Amino acid sequence: MLHRLVLWNIDLTLIDVAKVVRAAYAEAFAEVVGRPLVQLPQMVGKTEPEIFFDALGRNGVSLRADGESERLLAPFGAEFATRLAARKDLLTTQGTLMPGAAEALRAVAALDGVVQSVLQTEEEARAELETLFSDPAEVEKWLRRMPLKTPAVA
Repeated sequence: MLHRLVLWNIDLTLIDVAKVVRAAYAEAFAEVVGRPLVQLPQMVGKTEPEIFFDALGRNGVSLRADGESERLLAPFGAEFATRLAARKDLLTTQGTLMPGAAEALRAVAALDGVVQSVLQTEEEARAELETLFSDPAEVEKWLRRMPLKTPAVA
């Protein structure tokens, strides 16, 4: 039997949690960078590092080649994940289901040989794929085909 894997990107595909995410982002940014987040860049369609470095530039933080901004990325990712986790209950109360999301999930679930999951990071996608494929080459093949996000959002 042929198996197909459908990986859903959660935010703005299945649900809209922008208000909660923006608040967590602003708090994490201020904590790690040491200045308030005045202007948030467009987040849709960008990776976490792209968003972060754009936010640094828009908020007056130097992006010199000395690596200082790159050293802020990992601590920011950890702080952002912590701030999001603290808002976990708000994701369901303030988040909204995207139009057609429930119907799309049900329709795909009704297809034979299809496995659905959500996509957030390469590590999470790899773990999911390893439960589906015993061949490491098959896992790598699928990972190369996927648009992956960095681990900053948990």
